[in-house]
Amino acid sequence: MKLKLLELLGAKESLSKLLNCPLPVKIAYRLGKTVKEINKEFQDFEEQRVKLVQQYGEKTDEGFKVKDESIIEFQ
Repeated sequence: MKLKLLELLGAKESLSKLLNCPLPVKIAYRLGKTVKEINKEFQDFEEQRVKLVQQYGEKTDEGFKVKDESIIEFQ
């Protein structure tokens, strides 16, 4: 089954809550491994997102803001 990062992003909080519930050992182990892999992907995704915001954005007092003329490239 293939999922897009955007789909996983919405499920991230739910998966974290599920890990805190009492589960059978086998399911908890598999779910824990899956969540670790997902978090690695999110970390890579976030690093690239930050690079893009810095590339197409302008520095403000609050951080970076994507310029209006660069919105198309950023999306």
